Amino acid sequence: MTRRQFVILQLLCQGLVNEQIARELHIQKSTVKAHITGVLRKLGVCSRTHAAAEFSKLYLSPVRTLYASKGAVRSRTAAQRASSNGQTFSTHPAAQVP
Repeated sequence: MTRRQFVILQLLCQGLVNEQIARELHIQKSTVKAHITGVLRKLGVCSRTHAAAEFSKLYLSPVRTLYASKGAVRSRTAAQRASSNGQTFSTHPAAQVP
């Protein structure tokens, strides 16, 4: 997921409609729509509501301890799982969403 798609997903989760997102980011409404289409495809969902629910499960779970690192949110449990499997876990904002 691109950095811009991630930002748009965050705004979508805040309840903003395409026109509000476009105004906030100073981009065209059609560009917002294209980014949202990409977000839905990458998350494997078919609606904005499902995308928000997936985002909440991945990044806003109240059970997980969240840390901020250079503007990105990192789940401690996800990092622990990755390291125990010998994988790396990126905290870079442009990193792909699992």
